Amino acid sequence: MAARYEVKYTEDAGNDLRGLRNYDQVTIAAAVNQHLFFAPTVETKSSVKKLKQPFWSQYRLRAGNFRVYYDVNQATNRVTILRVFEKGTEVTPTAPA
Repeated sequence: MAARYEVKYTEDAGNDLRGLRNYDQVTIAAAVNQHLFFAPTVETKSSVKKLKQPFWSQYRLRAGNFRVYYDVNQATNRVTILRVFEKGTEVTPTAPA
């Protein structure tokens, strides 16, 4: 069985989530639970994408109308969620803000 990853949210990501409706928070949490706890580096056709570097995060997860940007440390089995943005409301930032 694959090792389970520890998922941590940065302060910015936590603030992003707190500003969303409860329904959207649940949608994002479901996507995180489905994709990031056991296989955060496995790219999928529609959900997980490894981003071209240099970029401020390693991966992007699609969760409904939201994008979750995160880094993976495979040595410590840790996923760090950096930011959560709604698609279409802003241009994807070139820096984590």
